[in-house]
Amino acid sequence: MARARPTAPSVSLFPFMSILACLVGTIVVMICVLSVIQAQNMGGRPREEVRDAANYVKAREETNELKAEIKKIEDERTEKDAEVTRVMRETKELEDKVIKLRLQAEAAQQGEQANRELQHQLEMLKLQMQSMEKEKPTYATEIEQLKAELASRKKSPEELAAPIVVKPGGTGKAAGKNLYFVETTAGAVTLFVTKSERKRISEGSVGKDAEYDAFLQRVADTKEATLVFLIRDDGWSAYTRAAGWAEGKFGVRTGKLPMPGKGAIDLTVFEEFMAP
Repeated sequence: MARARPTAPSVSLFPFMSILACLVGTIVVMICVLSVIQAQNMGGRPREEVRDAANYVKAREETNELKAEIKKIEDERTEKDAEVTRVMRETKELEDKVIKLRLQAEAAQQGEQANRELQHQLEMLKLQMQSMEKEKPTYATEIEQLKAELASRKKSPEELAAPIVVKPGGTGKAAGKNLYFVETTAGAVTLFVTKSERKRISEGSVGKDAEYDAFLQRVADTKEATLVFLIRDDGWSAYTRAAGWAEGKFGVRTGKLPMPGKGAIDLTVFEEFMAP
């Protein structure tokens, strides 16, 4: 009876495949975690930045529209200037013709027929001159109107906007007998040094600017004084920084009033309470 051949030992790949599957799963998990972290880091911009970007785009569009209108008005004014120049040139030519015809008429007094023809031409030229003289004031008026409109178009949006009349409310006259005012806008702080003098500093210079510190010291040294912040729509960041420095460093009593719109600020109502 034949002896059975010995079988070769078999090699199992199951442990290797298990390790490989675990490694692939770990890599997939790491990729997912990194993707989530990257998505969070690359998320939407802050609302303030988006709003500022939208305001910038809108302001740029309005500026381009104003430039286009100004260009159109300048072109119209150039055309009117050219028309006036043409009328003046033609008037001068007609005047020269009148002088020439007058001389011819004087020289042709002996020929009655020639004299009548010359006289007729002279009268026609006079009528043309009178008509052109009547047109000259119209062109001059139109040019002046275009110049005035062009000047108004060149004004900034702040100058064209209606002034903002600040009225007592919240922190107003009751806050103190001596009032000081500061206006905050995007990235800037404007000090109302006196009733007519203004000083503008950047938001980043708060805490470093000597003039702002001197202004706050004057407020702090004034009895029953209140520093009122006039906050524009985009001036909240500048307000928090400037007001925090005033209260924390100089112990100044502060108040705030929102200022909607872009118009100039009118503090007439507070003049009697404003510190000199």
